[in-house]
Amino acid sequence: MSGALGDVGRTAALVAKQHGARVMAGVRGNQLEEAQQIGLDATVALDDDAAIQQMGKVDAIADTIGGSVIGKVLSQLKDGGRLATVVGKPEAASRRSDIHGVEVYCKPDAKRLYALALNVQQGDLQIPIARTLPLADVREAQTLVENGKAGGKVVLIP
Repeated sequence: MSGALGDVGRTAALVAKQHGARVMAGVRGNQLEEAQQIGLDATVALDDDAAIQQMGKVDAIADTIGGSVIGKVLSQLKDGGRLATVVGKPEAASRRSDIHGVEVYCKPDAKRLYALALNVQQGDLQIPIARTLPLADVREAQTLVENGKAGGKVVLIP
């Protein structure tokens, strides 16, 4: 699971675990300690080429990052493996005819959203909130997010 500490990564990892998958958190090296605390089976530093090579072959990859990272990680996908991506099919995947790739898009699903809300309520899914601002500060919030200065998720309160 690349980007395992992001919102999409955390959610996908939880759902994969609920379906019986063994999930490895792919994160930056400076995030390894935090990743080890979210209840997944293993961690790997995606900015460490040696660590990627040492992780061994995997059956599937869920990609929430894209870019050069997925090109490196694809070398560890077993023949016949599966790639699911939310950031568009990577060019590196088109060079491998032995894998099954799919682009995943969001679609409204009230039952799934309710189940995820229960996971949040029960503490199984935690999305860290960096800032809480009043709704009147929506412009400030948007600027923080657009400039990458939010440090995480921003919640607006009416």
